[in-house]
Amino acid sequence: MLKERRQANDIVTRDFLQAEAATDRAATQAAQCMVTMLQARQTANLPVGTGIEALRLVSEGASALVKARQSFVEAHRILADVRAEIGITGYGDSSECPPTEGTLATPHRLAAVA
Repeated sequence: MLKERRQANDIVTRDFLQAEAATDRAATQAAQCMVTMLQARQTANLPVGTGIEALRLVSEGASALVKARQSFVEAHRILADVRAEIGITGYGDSSECPPTEGTLATPHRLAAVA
């Protein structure tokens, strides 16, 4: 049973992280598109109103992508709780890391032996 839960977790995690990264890339690309549109209009010495409707629509799309990204951020938090609910706590759990003091108190020197 644990094996199946871990496999399900791994598959969901893989696909979720890919989708989450895709929303980031899409939002970035939409913002870059807006910059390109504005710069192209300026470079071509076109009137300020040229392409304004297209720019508005791209801006709305970019805003929707940012909202989608926020949804993935919220889902990310919830999925961490789901892992705990199904008994998988070794995958990025939120507990504190154990202390590391003294683990390498005395450094070891390497020596070559012939």
